[in-house]
Amino acid sequence: MRPAEVAVAFVARINEHDLVGLSELMTDDHVFIDALDNHVAGRAAMRAGWKHYFDLVPDYWIKVERTLQADGVVALFGAAGGTFAGGSSGRQAGTWEVPAAWLAEIRDGQVAMWRVYADNLPIRRLMGVEPA
Repeated sequence: MRPAEVAVAFVARINEHDLVGLSELMTDDHVFIDALDNHVAGRAAMRAGWKHYFDLVPDYWIKVERTLQADGVVALFGAAGGTFAGGSSGRQAGTWEVPAAWLAEIRDGQVAMWRVYADNLPIRRLMGVEPA
């Protein structure tokens, strides 16, 4: 698969909430970087991270509108959203959607790095992490 195809397959696994498929597309030393520059390293740690996120946002989705590829690096542009489930905090559920971009580094047909660029303030407010 070409790098862009790998990145699009990764998005499909995210949209399906397919933890096994996501794991298969990650390198052992996979790195995830969120919009606040938090890093999670390793396939096992990131699989647990995705499980936790899908529990918080059970209908999380990504819509890719444009993809650019150069030398094993893929940039994707579109939107992301879902419904915060409320979690154990007793917070009320709420829906959010934001423009977003992702940068993927592809190595040997797997995603070595997945970086998110998005304004996560809407979901952070729903989670009660940021004041409304």
